[in-house]
Amino acid sequence: MASVGLGAGGWRANPGRRAGGHALVRGGICRRACAWFESQAWFGAAEFLWHCEGPSDSSDGRVRYRLDLPADAADPSGQPLRAVYEVGAGGSLRMTLTVANVGEGSASVEMALHTYLRVGDVRRTRVRGLSGVGYWDAAAGGVDRVQREEDIAFAGEVDRVYGVARPLEVHDPVLDRVIHVRSDGAEQTVVWNPGERIGDAITDMAPGEWSSFVCVEAALCRGHAVELAPGESCTLGQTLSL
Repeated sequence: MASVGLGAGGWRANPGRRAGGHALVRGGICRRACAWFESQAWFGAAEFLWHCEGPSDSSDGRVRYRLDLPADAADPSGQPLRAVYEVGAGGSLRMTLTVANVGEGSASVEMALHTYLRVGDVRRTRVRGLSGVGYWDAAAGGVDRVQREEDIAFAGEVDRVYGVARPLEVHDPVLDRVIHVRSDGAEQTVVWNPGERIGDAITDMAPGEWSSFVCVEAALCRGHAVELAPGESCTLGQTLSL
């Protein structure tokens, strides 16, 4: 797996699981693109080996990396998809995931950029910008709720799919910074941290590592899956800055 660190303070766990003789490193930005996001039958393309075509310079002074996942490796179910993941680093970090249907039939695709952001202590971290928005609460068994508070706090497991994608702020008083998150091509925002009980049970993270990250993801999932006709593609993007 290609592990992509966040220049503005990415998070990475110690190597855990292995695939094809390569250690899988949880962290950076994992690329998810699959046909069964809701049932979690396939975690995503992050666990496959990507071909890296970068780095390359551009006229705007940014350095870009391109990761290409061939169609025959994109989905173990045989879904005929091709994925291209691009990262541009400069004054901000820009990421895009493009999934194309290279088969002869239609394909239903769900996508997310599973972005691990390093924080000093997630219990003191707040995500701001989703007040008043409805969300699907997976941690509570899959119930629909509304964000009543101004900020999202992390007192335990948080696993939510919010029904909008808008500019957000991640306030980190321990590291004394605010991370600005902007998405495009997305219809939803996923916010996730496993909390202590689940986090300490995850085998590819050391005890306590769960407290040093939060995931704020651009997403197209569940009711916002994209139907791709043969030859069509869809792009999901996210920009991070301080």
